[in-house]
Parts: sequence; C-alpha cells; structure tokens
Amino acid sequence: IAVKSVTQKLVVSNLAPSVTQNDVKELFSKIGPVKSAQLNFNEQGKSKGVATVLYQNPGDAAKAYQEYNTRTFDNKPMRIELIVNPESSGFQKLAQVPRQQQGGVNKTRGGRGARRGGRGGRTRSPKVALTSEQLDAEMDSYMNDEVIKLILEHGRCHRVG
Repeated sequence: IAVKSVTQKLVVSNLAPSVTQNDVKELFSKIGPVKSAQLNFNEQGKSKGVATVLYQNPGDAAKAYQEYNTRTFDNKPMRIELIVNPESSGFQKLAQVPRQQQGGVNKTRGGRGARRGGRGGRTRSPKVALTSEQLDAEMDSYMNDEVIKLILEHGRCHRVG
C-alpha cells in the first residue's frame, strides 16, 4: 500500500498573510472534494501562514502535494507536508521498520556508576554478523517497500495519533 492511497490530510505552510481560508479551500478543491480547510491564526487574529487541509477521498492529499508543493501562491512558494495516520492499515508496515539505536555516553561506558564501582549498565547480547547476501536482501526488501519509496521520493511525512 502506498502513501498516496491512504493519505487524506496535509499541512500547507509559508502562506502569504493575504491568503484567506476561502483561498486555501478554493485552491485545494481543484484536486478533489475538501472536507475542511483551516487557516491558523495567532492571538491577535493574524494568519500564521499555515493551513491544514483534509480531503474526503484517500489519495487526494498526495495529488495536491505533487501539484502544489513549492508552487507560488500570492508571490510565496507553498511548502506542503503530508500528514499520515500510523493507525491506518498502510502504515502498519512502518512500525515493523527497525529504528536505529541511539548511542549515548552512558551506554558506551556501561551505564551510570560503572566506572565508580556501581552496578553498571545493562548487558547487550552479542550481534550476529550477517553475510553480504543477507544484508543485500534486507536492503532490497526495504527499498522495494511502496511506503518507503514514496517517503524517500517526496520528503518527510508526519505521524498523527
């Protein structure tokens, strides 16, 4: 399942102060039916230059991204980011992608108190060395995943929950 088949929401930023909520809705309705288009305002009631658009049909947000990202609107290039819901069926695959382990000073030194006779940090199980064929197979599997392809091609996506 590709991102474009499940994405219905996007955030538009770098909007000119002159752009109204109706302008946003009118522009993005050219792609497909818009459920809502909300322009964000500060405490003084002035536009923050950011809007959220929610489409009725899955996939319309990705179409809007392809059509309007970096396109000029009232003399300012729009920046569009797709918003994805990790609970949707297409993104359950992303949960299976291993996150890189973050290394820290305490982890490499054995944890808090290890140098002063403390109880030390947790022990790690030894890593199993993979063959180059196994590594190549893992990389091919990862790079052929449709969700990953679209994210790499179109930039970052945001998780909502």
